[in-house]
Amino acid sequence: MNEPIYSSGQKLKRDLFYLIISITISFTILILFILLIINSGTAAIIIAACLLFLLISCEFFIFLGVRMSVTIDYESLNIELFPLAPLNIPIEDISKAEEILFNPMTDFGGYGRRASRLRKETGYILNGKTGVRVYWTGSMPVVIGTDKPEEFIAAIQYSQQRRKILAGRK
Repeated sequence: MNEPIYSSGQKLKRDLFYLIISITISFTILILFILLIINSGTAAIIIAACLLFLLISCEFFIFLGVRMSVTIDYESLNIELFPLAPLNIPIEDISKAEEILFNPMTDFGGYGRRASRLRKETGYILNGKTGVRVYWTGSMPVVIGTDKPEEFIAAIQYSQQRRKILAGRK
């Protein structure tokens, strides 16, 4: 891999993490009350408490560990969304990149790696509402959330121009 032209990293915002935890706790407490009304035994309380602990533990490790790294070098656009497998798009396969505004919830159904069946594209989104839509051969477009869409697009264009110049010399 060459020296990166563009590099950015993102983590899931803590506000979103706290919202997810609070919703989980609320639903678990609701389930606990329903179990207590139906069956007032201590087994129901123990089961509900264990479920609450498991749900919060899983969310804690998954959501706090989620991070995304995007790099563009002379060869490819690389998207790494931990813990998922990375996506590598060769620069020569990119036909167009455009800045877009989007709503993660309505357009993609949330944060992370999401497929939008209506828009026929995949989103890699952790923060914000700005990003870049990348069209590339062989697959549906990819939307990548970024705070610096102009730099992102400029890096793709620079890399493509450099590849054309190097190809012309051969």
